[in-house]
Order: sequence, then C-alpha cells, then structure tokens
Amino acid sequence: LLLLGRVGAGKSTVAKTILGRDNFRSEGGMCVKKQGEVAGRTVTVVDTPGWDTVKYTSTHIKQEIKNSVTLCPPGPHALLLVVPMGKPLSSTERKAIRYHMELLSVRAWKFTMVLFVSEAEEKCTSIEQNQMIDKAKSILAKCGDRHHLLECGNSPSQISELLKKIDAMVAENCEEFLIPQVYYELMETTMPKEVTELRRMYEDREDRLKQKYKTELKEKEEELKKYREEEKPKERLMKMTSSSQLLPPSSKYD
Repeated sequence: LLLLGRVGAGKSTVAKTILGRDNFRSEGGMCVKKQGEVAGRTVTVVDTPGWDTVKYTSTHIKQEIKNSVTLCPPGPHALLLVVPMGKPLSSTERKAIRYHMELLSVRAWKFTMVLFVSEAEEKCTSIEQNQMIDKAKSILAKCGDRHHLLECGNSPSQISELLKKIDAMVAENCEEFLIPQVYYELMETTMPKEVTELRRMYEDREDRLKQKYKTELKEKEEELKKYREEEKPKERLMKMTSSSQLLPPSSKYD
C-alpha cells in the first residue's frame, strides 16, 4: 500500500492505524517503508512525504514521490490518497492532487482509492461527509469513485472493511500492480516504436474491455432487480391463493 497526500493530511496516522504500531514517522522528507501482519496477512505500507501546492513542492519531494513506487517491488497493488475530513477540497488542492498523483504515471488512478480520514474524537456529520465527497467529485471520477471513510484510532473492524475494498480493487485490476513510470520511459527509449505503440494499443483495449464488462454487469444487475420487483406481486398472489385452498369448506350448519 502506498500512502499519498498533502503535508499534514494524516498519512503517518493512517499507517499506524493500518499496521497497529506507533513507530511510523516520516524522516526528513524521505519515504518510510514498514511491514506487518494485518488480519492474517503480510501488508507492506510505504508512507511518502507530503506535497505542497504545485508551485511550492520541492524537486526533492517530487523525486521521492516518483521513487516511492520502487520501494515495494515489483510495484504497489493499491495507492491510498489520504484526504483529511473537515474543510472541503479547494480548486488549488484538487489541482495539486492531480499533478502529484500523475508524477507516478497517468495509470496511477487505476490503482487509487481516496481515503477520507478523521480522528476518532472528531466525528463528522453526514452533511460534512457529503460536502467533502461533493467537492472531491472530479478526483473520485478519476479513480472509479473508489473511496473509504476512516476514523483513525477506532475499531479494527474499519481496517478489515478497508482491506476488503482494496481486495475488490485488486481483483478488478486482475491483481496487477502499478509499474513505475521510469520503467515505461526506459522501455520507450530502448524498444522499437512499433513495439511501444502495440503495447499501448493492447493496454487501451484491455481498459475498454474491462469498462464494457463492468457496464454489462451493471445492466444485468438492474434487469435482475427489475424482474424481482415485478415478480413480488405474483408471489404474494400465489401465496394467498394457496392459503385459501387449504381452508376447510364452509358448512351452512356451522
């Protein structure tokens, strides 16, 4: 799992919550990698240094963000974009998110889930949650509307729920991982142009097929739901009919 977000977003707190340990702290603008057992599995978490606005993020921080992918070879299965609950995202913050996420690769969104976080003692109302989600719509659209609300320091069941969502995303991506952008750049400089174009063509085709199957699955689910709704009155009528047939015949002498 790769944690990304602005300065002060709460990435280190999220890392501690996931791994259940307190010694997870950023080290002078460097990436930090830790591993632990979570819900019976080994989980690797990489915490990246926080970014600033597009204009003020240093070259060093940008390079650390790019290098973060190489700390979990062959690549991370999931990127968690940490967004603190409270004040809705501004247009400047949304621009910074898009810019810094795509330092990894434009394909990074395919592996991304937005993680809205709050402290356990700072519960947000449903109205505040809806406002946050509404202001993050353009970001959520880029990552297939995948998101999770996490109260740090709360019950372990929240982490189990988060891992289930991550598992679903990994399965949807056919257990692929994010290949570092530097590898793509290397391939493009060493491979013939025809090969790189063919690779891009197959990647685009794969993405289109996945989207097509998702759309078809959703349509089938809607059809099944509609069919069940239409069948409910018929089932009730059949039950009433069968019940009336089981009643003993009435007698005029009763």
